[in-house]
Amino acid sequence: MTVTTKVQVVVLLGVFVLLQLFSVDKLTMTTYLKAPTLAPKPQYEETSTTGSAAHVTTSQPKKVSKSSKNDATTDNNPFKKVLRRVRTMVSQQMTTHYPHLQLADLAPASGGRPRRGLIVTTWRSGSTFISDILQKHPATFYNYEPLLYMGITQVRPEEVSVAEREAVLDHLRALMHCDYHFNISKKYLSNAKRSHADQLMQNQLYWKYCQSNSPHKCYDPNLLEPFCSLFPFQIMKTVRLRAAFAQDLMASDDLNLQMVLLVRDPRGTLQSRTHRKWCPGKPDCDDPKRLCDDLEKDFHSAVQLSQEFPGRVRIIRYEDFCADVYGQSKELLGYFRFHITDSVTEFLNTHTKKNHGPAWSTFRDTKTAPYHWKSDFNFTRIMTIQKDCAKALELWGYRYYHDEKELNSEHSVLPFKFS
Repeated sequence: MTVTTKVQVVVLLGVFVLLQLFSVDKLTMTTYLKAPTLAPKPQYEETSTTGSAAHVTTSQPKKVSKSSKNDATTDNNPFKKVLRRVRTMVSQQMTTHYPHLQLADLAPASGGRPRRGLIVTTWRSGSTFISDILQKHPATFYNYEPLLYMGITQVRPEEVSVAEREAVLDHLRALMHCDYHFNISKKYLSNAKRSHADQLMQNQLYWKYCQSNSPHKCYDPNLLEPFCSLFPFQIMKTVRLRAAFAQDLMASDDLNLQMVLLVRDPRGTLQSRTHRKWCPGKPDCDDPKRLCDDLEKDFHSAVQLSQEFPGRVRIIRYEDFCADVYGQSKELLGYFRFHITDSVTEFLNTHTKKNHGPAWSTFRDTKTAPYHWKSDFNFTRIMTIQKDCAKALELWGYRYYHDEKELNSEHSVLPFKFS
């Protein structure tokens, strides 16, 4: 064998060895990318970004059944179609309205930290109206009534055990992290599917995309989780949790949470509840004393929270909001560092001029809606409520009426400045 031939053989052997090494390395890398990441919270596959838009592949929740996992990774699965459409929509909205923000820094799917808002209130206090304003804001995901599965009851710190308290808070944290596989979160979805179909419908954007693409999968956490994780702005409303509970959530640095405490004149709240068939006979709903005790405690909790978390607690009286819905909406959105957009303005233009629809409708003449109690209740009923609510009325700046003449001549809302 000549020297030249020997050299050629050596070169060919070298090339063969390199090809084998490359093949092994490629196989190892592919296996690494497909391997799930172990972590205490649901983890999502790495994302790549194009400009400011996060490109999400597939989610890796804590527990996924074999069938669900196979469905979620099939190329022709409708989940991928809807998620691709939503991802594009969110990216476009952010580019249009917030070009200075990086979507990847805010969307959970890309490891970002969303701006989160928690609305704390009670039944029939105007929260549906205000929540609808917020969910009309671009790139916003809305969690409606996460404690609906608990029924017509209030969750008060003094009435629950430590274990019950932690279970409720963990459930709220899970949903804020787009984790719908958490134990209570699964119960939340099961209850919604079985008894409260409107629960997810209240998230208008999710329901629109879900119904148009995968209506049979609307309650599937394997769709909800990646859908939720695409959104940089996230709002949650609860009418069963008292304000004192918010302290633990506000203290969680990973939540990046701001709170709104929404209150209403208890006379207006109770009058509005009379139109709801689920309220009569439920002490937490139709008992003026319980309602006003909660209002008193919420006031003192709000004072404490405002001191502990300056700039992250906002108080809204429903009556003040209705008196100037455009100005108040602008202030509310500004509190979350949002803009008032055309979608919000259109909602206000179409929902605040006249009453329309059933008792829970948000089509309302906002100038008169808060005060129907003055004509619907007789004065004896008003005095009965005021007897249990004198302190709450004083704290929140509502007039106590002593006779019918005063009721007909004096406004019920007094100047109020929370401090």
